[in-house]
Amino acid sequence: MQVELQGHIGRFQRQCLGLLTRFGSSERLRQFRLQDDHTDADRVNKRDDIELAMQQICANVMEYCQLLMVQCAPTFEHTVCLFTPSLSESTNRDGPRQDTQASVIPYWRLPGLGIIVYLLKQSANDFFSYYDSHRQNVNKLQNVEQLPPEEIKELCQSVILAGVDKISTTQKYILAKRRLVKLINNRAKLLSLCCYIIET
Repeated sequence: MQVELQGHIGRFQRQCLGLLTRFGSSERLRQFRLQDDHTDADRVNKRDDIELAMQQICANVMEYCQLLMVQCAPTFEHTVCLFTPSLSESTNRDGPRQDTQASVIPYWRLPGLGIIVYLLKQSANDFFSYYDSHRQNVNKLQNVEQLPPEEIKELCQSVILAGVDKISTTQKYILAKRRLVKLINNRAKLLSLCCYIIET
């Protein structure tokens, strides 16, 4: 019974680690970011939510790994091997962009340390990208009345589905501010997750 239980636990652990390979990919985030900027409000909001969820998954898996290591640290009676010493995942991902449907590591195989190296590098790059976006959005929020009409319209279209041209300028400013506040909060959460992944 104990052996069977350990087998299930081991499989669960490997499946959790496999999430890093699946969701820690810059290619997936790149696809969401490069979607048409003129998509409707629902799709724009969903894109933001998906990007945040993917980073949250990676942060949760990193926290799980840390907890496993802490539990094993005092006695080393039940040492857990979480990653192989291979760095191939890092070098492969640093090359030309892979197909988005690239094979996921089977649940019975441990991922290599390369995925951690890659995730750290990617999180550092994402941090600076999110920080730049966050700073720009804060500046826009503070000077929303000075933004070009087309940018105001684009921000409004991320909040309401249609009818932007029919509302007053004051209402447009209110909607633009609402969208900017949401973007600022979203980027703040992403920055926090990137910091957590790097620190963990």
